[in-house]
Amino acid sequence: MEIEESEPADIVPADPLATVDDDQPAPRREYDLLALLALAVLPDIANCFLYSDSAWAGEYSVVDFTLQLIVRSIQVSVPLLVIMRLMRVDWAEYGFRPYRLARDTAVAFGLIVLSYFMAGVAAGLLTALGFDLHGVGEAVEHVSSESTSPLLALTLVLISSLANGFAEELAMRSFLITRLRSLGVPTEGAVLGSSCLFAAYHAYQGTYGMVSVLGVGLVFGAYFAWARRLWPVVTAHFLMDVIAMVYYLDLSGG
Repeated sequence: MEIEESEPADIVPADPLATVDDDQPAPRREYDLLALLALAVLPDIANCFLYSDSAWAGEYSVVDFTLQLIVRSIQVSVPLLVIMRLMRVDWAEYGFRPYRLARDTAVAFGLIVLSYFMAGVAAGLLTALGFDLHGVGEAVEHVSSESTSPLLALTLVLISSLANGFAEELAMRSFLITRLRSLGVPTEGAVLGSSCLFAAYHAYQGTYGMVSVLGVGLVFGAYFAWARRLWPVVTAHFLMDVIAMVYYLDLSGG
């Protein structure tokens, strides 16, 4: 008689830092999460409070802005990838699955639409409650592209958006959600926690920016937790960054 095998509905990833040898002390499980906070979250949160509005006084070039974003993305993504390699993680559990061009791109556009919808709903609710949703785009409104050729500016925007999208999604979705779940945190808690951290280090964007980013984080996090696919959220993040930067560069005279 044949016995049909069914796949488990929701497999919690194993803790890669756990040990099966009872005679050896278990390593400190939080070290990699502390590294994540130190690399991807705390520096940007600190910048939100250490730099006053005067730090944005005066314009600076799109070359400076995008190169800084690229360097910051490398500072986050490369150490995290090294940590994951040393942990010998199951890359598929962290969302590294083959990219399906048509399907994953279509999913990315769906995530973008849903993210904008969530951000709009949240902003509408806060406005109705009397909150002043200020600070939209202030991070790039002083970036000037007047002295940069349009082709170079667009190239740098594309590269920096891709680097930033990969770094943030690697940290907030791929690494953080997967590790929290492996430590026993419920999926809902992992998604909410990562989304709150994601919004916290975007405080420089003001109230509206933080609310919008929180909505994006919830949408991206929920999809990643369900599908275990990193590339659709990276693609969506990349496209949203491109749209935002091109829009605000145009407003600043680029």
